[in-house]
Amino acid sequence: MMSQVGAGGRVAKTLYTFSACHPLLNMANKGEGMTLALGESRAVSPWRIIQTEVLANGAVMDTLKSLSAFAIIPAVDYGQVAPEHRPAVGEAIERVLNSAFRETPTSVVDHCRAALTILLSRWLVQSGHERDTVFGVDLGDLAKKVEKLELYCVAKSAQIVALLHNRGKPNVQHAKGARPPETGDDELALQAIGLVLREFGWAA
Repeated sequence: MMSQVGAGGRVAKTLYTFSACHPLLNMANKGEGMTLALGESRAVSPWRIIQTEVLANGAVMDTLKSLSAFAIIPAVDYGQVAPEHRPAVGEAIERVLNSAFRETPTSVVDHCRAALTILLSRWLVQSGHERDTVFGVDLGDLAKKVEKLELYCVAKSAQIVALLHNRGKPNVQHAKGARPPETGDDELALQAIGLVLREFGWAA
């Protein structure tokens, strides 16, 4: 078994060590919440330990949850996206998928913010807004436009990701005493993209 160790819940540098299952019983929360890496150096997939239990024969069984953006972000139904918007939407989603659970939480949040900016602006154009009124507009302002159309879940999700993005800025952390995005915050940003795709009817 390979376990991924990160100081303080933040993985700045990945360290892979072998550990038998039984020592998990002596760890905090029996290892639950830790990240488990399956595979080898050439191909590794991350999993979260969500339950550890001892079977009748004395063996230790772990229940795992895949840490993959593919389990969070649905495939895009590009038939619902205007042809001129498909390249931008596809590239934005691809960058998010490539960063998820591989880069730092701050980086993942940044990619999610950029993707949501693309999604909201392109959807607004398809809904009748002029390009000049939405292209190049900040995510927070796009969220306000969407909120006026009563897509409240989309608007609030976008606003949360925009706030998390600001927390990744050192000057904001210093001025407001805000903590930077941490593990879990990035997953929330990924969930926001999945919700937006479903709300727009762009999920396959």
